[in-house]
Amino acid sequence: MTNVVGEFLSRDPASLISPPYSDIGVVRTEIAAAGFARIAVEEVTKLLHANSAREAAVRMCHGGLVRAAIEAQMRGRLDEITEAATRTIAARFGSGSIESPLNAFLFIAARRTA
Repeated sequence: MTNVVGEFLSRDPASLISPPYSDIGVVRTEIAAAGFARIAVEEVTKLLHANSAREAAVRMCHGGLVRAAIEAQMRGRLDEITEAATRTIAARFGSGSIESPLNAFLFIAARRTA
């Protein structure tokens, strides 16, 4: 899906979903600079379920950073881009239900005491 949106927007697909906050070192540095200590990180994986390719495309195109990029660069073309993503997902995974992992980093830190 990000490849489809990236093509529409002439952007690197990774820039749509992976801001520099996917780099643990960058995040640790910024958290420490904000006054936090004892920074711990845990990788979390959640299994996402969509009932159809269309549902998966809507979830991915209509929220978060991807939607913001579409609205900023191609206002009024959200439905067109969502349909293109639907076709791409269906071509790869079929039109039935789809399950895919969502990976994230959970950062836990404590405020430094004075």
